[in-house]
Amino acid sequence: MKSSFKRFADSIHRPVLGLMLFIACAIVLGLENEAGMAASSAGGVMTLFSPSKIAGATASDERAIDIYPAIAYDATNQRYLVVWMTLRNAQSQSAGLTVYGIFLNSTGQPVGSEFAISDSDTAARSGFPTVAAGNGEFAVAWTARGTTCQVYVQRVTDASARADRVLLSGASHLHSPSLTYNATRQRYALAFVDGDDYLPPTLFGAQTGDCGDNVTSVSRTKAMEFYFNGELPVATTPINVSDVAGGSFRPRIGYSSGLNQYLVAWEDRRNASGQANLFDVYAQRLGSTLSKTESNLQLATTGDYTNSDTSATWTPRPAVTGGGNQFLATWFTRTDLGNATIWSVIGELIPTSGETGSPFTIAEMTFAQSHAGQAPTGFLALVYSNTAQEYLLGLTNHLETYLRGYYSSARVQRVSTNGQLLNTDGTTQTQVGIGTYIDSGSDEQVSVGLAVNPSSGSSTSDYMTVYGKHAPGQQSQDLDIWGVRGRVPASGVKSIFLPLVRRR
Repeated sequence: MKSSFKRFADSIHRPVLGLMLFIACAIVLGLENEAGMAASSAGGVMTLFSPSKIAGATASDERAIDIYPAIAYDATNQRYLVVWMTLRNAQSQSAGLTVYGIFLNSTGQPVGSEFAISDSDTAARSGFPTVAAGNGEFAVAWTARGTTCQVYVQRVTDASARADRVLLSGASHLHSPSLTYNATRQRYALAFVDGDDYLPPTLFGAQTGDCGDNVTSVSRTKAMEFYFNGELPVATTPINVSDVAGGSFRPRIGYSSGLNQYLVAWEDRRNASGQANLFDVYAQRLGSTLSKTESNLQLATTGDYTNSDTSATWTPRPAVTGGGNQFLATWFTRTDLGNATIWSVIGELIPTSGETGSPFTIAEMTFAQSHAGQAPTGFLALVYSNTAQEYLLGLTNHLETYLRGYYSSARVQRVSTNGQLLNTDGTTQTQVGIGTYIDSGSDEQVSVGLAVNPSSGSSTSDYMTVYGKHAPGQQSQDLDIWGVRGRVPASGVKSIFLPLVRRR
């Protein structure tokens, strides 16, 4: 790690390094506040509890990989369900994955043992599982590999084995499901991709194009509703969400109970003009029955995600959630700075109709260009708390910094309903930072999931952040599922004075 840093440092001219150090200081130390101001407290002080292992295989070989966690909270039974992919049952490096799950109580402690959800080891290596809580139940969906990829779903109420149910199948690849639940209609809503995938996340360098890896893909985002009749899903006919078939990937769907409306956001290559690493971010508002009343919203244009490591598959990877009378969409952007790269998280508030808000930066991280075989990676998750009346963003990444070498981190960032960044104590954050660390320093952390417990107390709201983490003292590819509980009091306002700090 030290020699890697030395090679990098020696390759940078002093002016560039000085500029990078200034940016790092501005981010970490926050020395760009030019005037004192009164700051409002949103949900008061956020308490972060210690990280703890939730689940993970105990195998001693390199198939003990537990990754891509997702989490949802069932308010009826006051429990979480965490789901993830595992390679523990694979018989070869090219085998598929299995979907596993575990229940947590309302304070985030495991209840019972982890259990297999999928019947077979055919889950696509490039597809993440997704979970949503219904009325006293959970729906879990994932991508299954085959001649063409299919979307499977299962109703989960306990740890009993249940048969996988095919929700979507056809002549083309159907993959990348994202779930949410509409309590008013008592329906699940699913966004997914119809067509070839492109730049699927790599799994420790292994190719994972189970659903295609096609730079000329004309896939598009679609959506549908379904509910369970016993264990069987009853689904509506999918609708086209993206206006054109121009290469649509990794959609995320969110629901706002206040608006009784959905928002779907996704990566899009309709304007890429043949360039392999250009991506836009688009979104679409949908009515309570998934009706479209307007054209797609273009949130970000022609982002360049080219990386010096050709194995890198880090793309915008948007996240969305509904809260109050609007939605929040977030995504990654990438900008080169000499021999370094700035990875930023951008957010945009989207009302029920009309023009969207202006994009704003939520996090900004300066990292070295990674070396071959150490491709950078990052993931986002987003939730809204009605109790605290604020958003919480979860993010994980694995990158090389010019000060610490390669390392990973899991972080959270509070955001108010007007797009204001908040410190952990609820006060206004006066400049863009990198979020609050909840775990760091491990070899690699993969993906992130977030859920909110709205009934954790009469005046508090609990969050659970889950992520993959390298098992301490184990071989490099042994990843477990870890979690951190956070608690935020109900919304309130107080004034404090932030001292003047002048730039030098």
